[in-house]
Parts: sequence; C-alpha cells; structure tokens
Amino acid sequence: MKKLSRNQIAGCISIVGTCLFLAVIFFLPCFTSEAIAQTTSRSGDDELTPVAHPSRLYGTTLPQSVDLRSEMPPVGDQGDVWSQSCVTFASVYYQMTQYVKHFKHPSWDLTNPEHQFSVAFIFHQGGGGYPPNSYELLMELGCVDTAEMQYNQNILNQPTNAQIEAAKPYKISGYAALWDHNGGGAQAIESPPYARPNPINNAKAWLADGHVLSVCIDPNAPQFPGGGRCDGPPTVFYDIIDPNYHYSPGHAVAICGYNDNINPSGKDADHRGGFLMVNSEGPRWNGDMHGYIWLSYAYVE
Repeated sequence: MKKLSRNQIAGCISIVGTCLFLAVIFFLPCFTSEAIAQTTSRSGDDELTPVAHPSRLYGTTLPQSVDLRSEMPPVGDQGDVWSQSCVTFASVYYQMTQYVKHFKHPSWDLTNPEHQFSVAFIFHQGGGGYPPNSYELLMELGCVDTAEMQYNQNILNQPTNAQIEAAKPYKISGYAALWDHNGGGAQAIESPPYARPNPINNAKAWLADGHVLSVCIDPNAPQFPGGGRCDGPPTVFYDIIDPNYHYSPGHAVAICGYNDNINPSGKDADHRGGFLMVNSEGPRWNGDMHGYIWLSYAYVE
C-alpha cells in the first residue's frame, strides 16, 4: 500500500457511518473535524455521539441512482457469524477502503490486498461489537492493509510494533451519525409502531458525494435472506415491514448506493426506492446478488 502522509490524510477521512438500527445511525468517517463539531448525548450513558453535518449536496437535485460497487473491495466473509467482526468489515474493510480509493487513490485495484484496509488490525484490538469501538481505534491508531495483516477469525494475534508504526498515517480525525435514536440498540426501538422515521435525504446526499455508509440491521427480521443468520429466500429487493416484530439490530453492514426506482412496482416512493447494502457473509450470500441486497427506503426509515 502506498502510504499517505498525515497532512494528506488529515481533513480527508470523513467516515459517515450509520448503524442501520432501524432506528439508524449512519456513520460518516470524518477525515475532517467539521463533521464532529455538533454532538448529542447517547441515552443511557455519558458518551457523546457526533452528529453529521449536512452533505454539501444536501438540498440540491440528486441523481436518481448512485452505485459505488465499482469502488468496493471484493465481498468479505467474516466466517463465524457470531464473531462480531461484522462491525470492522463494515467500517474498515468496506468504508475506509472505498473512501481512500475514491478520494485519494482512484487508480487502486481493490482486488489487491495491499489496497484493502485490514479487518484484523482493528478487530483484534477491540474494534468489534459496536461501531464507535472501530472508529475510536481508527482515530487513535490508524490502520494497515490486508496484505500486512490478514483476517483470521481464529487468531487474535496483536499487531507488531512495525505494524503499529505503519498504521499511523491512516488515522481518521472523527466519525459522525446521520441519525441516532438515542444511541441505538434496545433504547433506539420505541416499540412498534416506531415514533420517528429516519430522514434519508442527507444519507442519499452523502452517497451521491462518494461516501459509503456503515449501518446496523436486524439479520433475523421476517424473511430476511438466509446464509447463516436467517432462513429467508434470496431476493433483490427487501421491503418487509412488520409492525408487530421487535427489530433488534445486531449485524453491521455497509451501504454503497441508492436507487429511487429499483422496485418500479412499489406502491409509493418509499417502496419503489432503496439503499444498496453489502454484507460480510461471502459472495454466495443472497444468491445472484452475490453478497448485496437492496433495502427499501420504507424499511430503512
């Protein structure tokens, strides 16, 4: 991996993450400080969740569709679905890799492990479980590439001193939530029907500006496609909202596009349009979609 200087990185790694909690947080990696200028307290603790500022494209006429799959690394496979490394796959392998390619190195071939950021480097140091864990480590330590430290769910080896030094040029300056219903998790679910829909226009604007988002979903939701977590059939477009089901977000994924008309037969705009999600359960997940799926705007909201 061609290393960047700190001056090149500072102000550029602005990671928008949203933990699609169905009460969602969209997390934006911020290689800039302005995205974390405003904060809001998370319910249940004293921590602060940074709030993302509007995208520079917010309020403008956005394209009807954005698809960043060509800027994504190959679909990852976390292995043991209970490893909690899904958070690190979403924020590091997908989100950070795409960010650096899109904004710093557009010629990078992301099939090359030297151009992919390492899940193992962050995960083995405590970057799993909850998205801020991963972002905080990226702020503190930076990251190395996958060729330098490969992912193996059964090995919890720590990085060497040389790897710690090699990671430093890739520190991010912050992260921010596009929306956060009091911090996510159980407190984010206001028992059906949900009291506040998630606004999606700023999320679409960040995607249109080239930013991949990190989100958390409920992989056990009714008829969600199977592959180790659920027994639903493969589907291109997921649009099942059950007002009697208590959604519990426990699986982190990345959002890398949207399409206002991906499901032309939908009854309205929220059921015609959707966000493009990539999973970390390998390219066989969800049949012919090879690791991807479209989530309806209604489901995300």
